[in-house]
Formats: sequence, C-alpha cells, structure tokens
Amino acid sequence: MFIKDEKHTNYLYLKTIKINFIQTIFVILFTIALLACTTEPTRSNVDDEPTEFNDIKAVSISGSNSFFWGNSGDFTIEIKNIGETAAVNFYVELRKNGLHPPLVSRYVSFNVGGGILHRDSTRYVTLNWSPSTTDFTWLGEHELFGEVNWSRDNNIENNRTKPINVAVAQPNIDIEVFFHNLPNPFYVNQEITLGINVRNNGREVTSTGEMQLLRGFNVIRTVPAILLSPGQTRSIDFSPISFSTTFQGNMTGRVIIDDDVPGNNSQTRWIEVRRGGYDLSMLSFSGPDTENVGHIMQFTALIRNVGVLVANNYTLELRRAGFDTPLVTVEGVRLNPNTSSGPIFLTWVPSNQHIGTYNVYAKIVWDLDDNLINNTSSSKLITITDY
Repeated sequence: MFIKDEKHTNYLYLKTIKINFIQTIFVILFTIALLACTTEPTRSNVDDEPTEFNDIKAVSISGSNSFFWGNSGDFTIEIKNIGETAAVNFYVELRKNGLHPPLVSRYVSFNVGGGILHRDSTRYVTLNWSPSTTDFTWLGEHELFGEVNWSRDNNIENNRTKPINVAVAQPNIDIEVFFHNLPNPFYVNQEITLGINVRNNGREVTSTGEMQLLRGFNVIRTVPAILLSPGQTRSIDFSPISFSTTFQGNMTGRVIIDDDVPGNNSQTRWIEVRRGGYDLSMLSFSGPDTENVGHIMQFTALIRNVGVLVANNYTLELRRAGFDTPLVTVEGVRLNPNTSSGPIFLTWVPSNQHIGTYNVYAKIVWDLDDNLINNTSSSKLITITDY
C-alpha cells in the first residue's frame, strides 16, 4: 500500500510541474506580445511626425501709395526665416483682401527668385503691379498686403504683413501702347505686318500723336495720329516690313504724346531675325492675265536661298487659290546659300474645268525648310475662257 501511494504521489507531483511549466511559458509569451503592442515606437518609425519646425514670417510691405490707372508701382515685401530649417519652394505674393488669385506672385526655388532662404536670414522681394485699365473698380483706395505661401510652413499665423493703403487715380490724358503682333523670332526676307494697340486710359478724348515703329533707335514705320475716346482701344498695323540680314535687338512701338503717364507711351521687345539653316524664299511671281482653254500659259517664279545650307531636292508648284492639288509641279534647281535662282518656268495648259476667273500663286514645297512663311508668292488674278 505504501509503495502504491508513493508512486501515485510522484505522478501527481510531476503532472503539477508540467502544468505549471506550460502556464509559465504562456504568461511569458503573452507578456512579450503585450509589450510589443504598447511600447511607443521610436522617432525613426513615425513618418508623419515633423522632425523640425518650419516658419517663414512676412515682416512688412512698402511701396507706392498712389499712382495713375494704367501705370505700375513697385511693392517690396520683407520676409524672414524664423524656423529651424532652410526654406525653399515657396511663393511671395501681393494680395488684396477678399480677392483671389494674388495680384502678383513670385516663386522661390533653388535657382529661381533668389534661391534658398536660410535659417534666421531676411530677404526683400520686390513685386511690380499695375491695376487693370479695363476694371473701373480699381479706381479709388485699396488695402494691399504681402503674403508668404509655403506648403511646409508650421505656423501660418504670421504669413501676412500688415496692409498698405494704395490710391489709384484716373489721369486726364493717358495713351497706353502695347504690341498685338510681334512674332519672335522671324526670318530673313520674311515679310510681316507688325501692329500695336493704343488705348485711352484718361478722362478726355485725346489724340494719340504720331505712332512709330522703331528698330533699335531708328524709326522704320510711322502712322498718323488718331483720336480716342475714354476707354477706347484701337489696333494699328504698320506697313509690312522684312529684313535682308540677321538682326538681334529691340523693336519698339510708341506714340509721340505728352500725357500724365509717360511711362506707358511705348513698349519695347527684344527680337531676333534668323537666317534659317534650310530656308528658301519666294522673290517674285509673274505671268499672263488671261488665256483660252487649250493654250499654253507660262508663269515665271524667282526664288532665293536665304539659309546657310545648300538647297536641293525641292519642287515648285503652280496652285489655284482654295485648292490643294497643284496645277503644275516642276523640280527646283540646286541653290547655294545667299544665291538667287534664274527664272523658273511653270508651264500650264488649262482645260474646260479651269474656265473662270480666280487667283493663282506659286509655292515652294520642301520638307527640310525651317521657315515656311516665305515659301508662297502673292496671288495673281487670271481669267480662262473657252474661245
């Protein structure tokens, strides 16, 4: 009996130890899992938590307190980086309260608008603004302010300056000039019509004075003065011009008038006249005015290579205005740079389907041509009869 009870006791003892061991392992594993869930992650594992404080402050704005409608004023906005890191890829803007988008905006990146704004550094950004002369609501007094717009800014409460009071007045006499047609670049021997718009921003009916087109400082075209009513705009085209040589410089449209806002009486643009690498130009086109069906008509074209490379493998076409299919096609002649062709004959025999009066013209067809503007001649009116 004793031996049996001892074995039984040992058995119970071992079983108890096994159960306690399993429970202990379970508690340890549970504790590890619980700690893994509740332990705060390290800073490197938190993607959305900012590591440093970013803050650009708009300190002040200064500038023109009054100017004429149609004129412009400069406004200088002082900004300072009071954050912990350098600032880049932000906007400095001139704004009017309640008006969106900004009146003027300047983007600041690594190599634009002054570059990086380093920590604890100050910058002065000057923006030029002119109130619209087509919006009469700008006449009067307005409050303008400067603003910094940066997507990474952690403090937007200091992004606006205090406002500045600006008065916009309408002058008695003010003629404004701006180009409405000035292609840039254009090419040697390309004939083109340049034009300006003239607008009366003043209160009175005013003469524009003589209107001039200048190349550099030389007047090359003029148009007589015209009268403009208040708020009226007119488009003025000067007679066509072309340049026989390359040119780089200023082209200016202006009016000769003494008014209250002299700063906008002219507009100057930098232009470039190029000689195309491959560039054939039509010089002239001539031929008979009338002919009967079945009779030979011979038209003559003269062309010039105004490019810097040899011209070859092109064709000349005689075309009827409004039709894409040529009446006649001939092979072009080889032309060295700066060389004119001799007469190129376009010989055509009209048929019954060509009876009538219409315009014809000559056209250079060359896939390599860098300048297609000067490939077509002026039109010639012809009449084809059946007798």
